[in-house]
Amino acid sequence: MPPGFRSNSACNLHNTLATLGFLRPPVEKRASQAAPQASTRKLSCCNLRRMNIDWVRQYCLSLPNTTEQVQWKDDLVFKVGGKMFAVVPLEPGYHWMSFKCTPAEFAELVERPGIVPAPYLARAYWVSLETEGALPRAEVEKYLRQAHDLALASLPKKVQSKMLKSQARRTTSGAGERGRRKT
Repeated sequence: MPPGFRSNSACNLHNTLATLGFLRPPVEKRASQAAPQASTRKLSCCNLRRMNIDWVRQYCLSLPNTTEQVQWKDDLVFKVGGKMFAVVPLEPGYHWMSFKCTPAEFAELVERPGIVPAPYLARAYWVSLETEGALPRAEVEKYLRQAHDLALASLPKKVQSKMLKSQARRTTSGAGERGRRKT
């Protein structure tokens, strides 16, 4: 590995490109220039791709019957009843998030800058946001809610009714406990 490159997975792309000769390793500076240690050196384009996925995770998990699972090594997948509705990569990359949408919205969204058909999932009407700023946060939340509803609607009717009953049970039992006074 070239000197000065970090070995963590955030810079795998840069390490690979440097190994293949596409990037030059950083020039070692003289002691008088006090170069930072290799473990603290960061490449600027890796830092630009850092993502804030906490709010996405929080929002998706607030939707009824949502589960999360790390799949394909470094992707956080949100599911309802075992059906995926959103995917967020845990490592910086070319895409910030992918989600399911309707065929009409798919055609509309891929015309917008920063939104592309999701790799491997475009045939099922999934789009991928290249950056966090490709859509306003309120719109992302709307599409995530809709993706959740689409995945729920694709489940068998028995599973859907079971999920709705369990959600209603949780809602009524939670309201009853909150309404009681402690004595």
